[in-house]
Order: sequence, then structure tokens, then C-alpha cells
Amino acid sequence: MNIAVCDDLPEYREKLKELLTPYIVSNNLDIAEFSRGEDLLVSCEEGKSWDIVFLDIEMDGLSGIETGKRLRKLQRDMIVIFVTSHVSYVSDAFRQDAFQFLLKPVQEEDFRKDFERALRVWKNRRRRYLIKWRNTSNMLEYRSILYLEAYHRHVFVHTSDEDYECVGKLQEEYAKLRPFGFAQCHQGFIVNMSRVVSITKSSVKLDNGTEVPVSRRHYTNLMSDFNLYMAGKLI
Repeated sequence: MNIAVCDDLPEYREKLKELLTPYIVSNNLDIAEFSRGEDLLVSCEEGKSWDIVFLDIEMDGLSGIETGKRLRKLQRDMIVIFVTSHVSYVSDAFRQDAFQFLLKPVQEEDFRKDFERALRVWKNRRRRYLIKWRNTSNMLEYRSILYLEAYHRHVFVHTSDEDYECVGKLQEEYAKLRPFGFAQCHQGFIVNMSRVVSITKSSVKLDNGTEVPVSRRHYTNLMSDFNLYMAGKLI
């Protein structure tokens, strides 16, 4: 698991690394530190994938809020935990889809609770979904799935690379997938919320540009599920 700690003050970077130390071996953590948001962004642009990022809000140069906004465009399913000395920044952090925020000076119990929840979310996202069709079985990572579509008593699973077909009922598949961050947006469609870019009353836009229909009946529950998901409470 790749962890980035970004703070312009070295003492705060050291504190977070110290709090991460008990988890290094059991979770195979690879921890890197950055003193500027610009450098963290460059690492992503060069192909580095970060699983969890601790991001200070008040930094010289690019702020943590702006850094987080740009990170989301580069890697949608990254878990971002903002760190701040001021409660007044909390609302700004959550507008950027923050998983959580930590108040400086970071307390060990607060860190443990939030980091272990982030670990659970990260591990759940990497579990696999079994699809059976005739004599073939496929194991798909949940994060590779874009959406599911019901059509003529079949369920089509659309992923980043290809589409899969299986016999079954969409509601049965939804029951399996909902605990892992999926939501129903229409009677015939289920979307992976980690792949959602935007939602309107008529459609969901996914990160590959695909638009999936939203029905009036499902819109309210979809928005509720999405807000819970972004707050890290629905997975």
C-alpha cells in the first residue's frame, strides 16, 4: 500500500510517520513524504499511484485544498485525509470529497480510528467479484467495474476493459455489490460510485465518459448513498 504524507512542516510529517509505524509490516506500507503539493502532483503525473494521502491544508505555494482537487482528477479512488490546525477549514475539506480530516496536533486515538477505517475501505475496494457465464468464471476487481445493466433477463457487467454477460437478476447482484460502494440509479442500472464523476437528475457521468441514466424514482436514494460513500460511511 502506497501512503503519501504531504506537509510543509517537517515536524508534522515526522509525527504522521511515527503514527503510521505500527502498521508498516502488517499492511506492507510504503510511505513517502512531500513538503509541497506541487511535488505530490508531479509524482502522480509521472505514474505513481497513491492509496492514502495525508494532506496538510495550509502550505506555502499550492494549498492542500487545491492539491486535493487536482489529485482527484488524476486518481479518483485515492483516499484523502486532510490535516489542519483550524476547524474553519473542515467544510472546505469535505467539499473536496475528503475521506476525513485530522486536527493538529494529531492525537493518537483520532489517528488510529480514522486510519483503520481508511484501511478497511481500501481493502474492501480490492476484493473481487465472481461472474459465471456458461462454462467460464471471471474474477473482477470491484474498482474495475463501471456499471451493471439488466437486459432481457441477463446482466451485463461493463468494466474499463471489456463487457461480461451473465444470467441472473439485477437486484440479486445489487445485494452482493452494495456493501462495496455500488448504488442503483435506475431500475436497470447499478453504478460503481468510485467511478462517478458527476450526478444530475437524469444521468450519472463516469470517469471514462460514459453516461448512465438516472430515474426519478432512484435519484434521492442515489444521492444519499453517494454522499455516504464520499464520507467513507458506505463501504
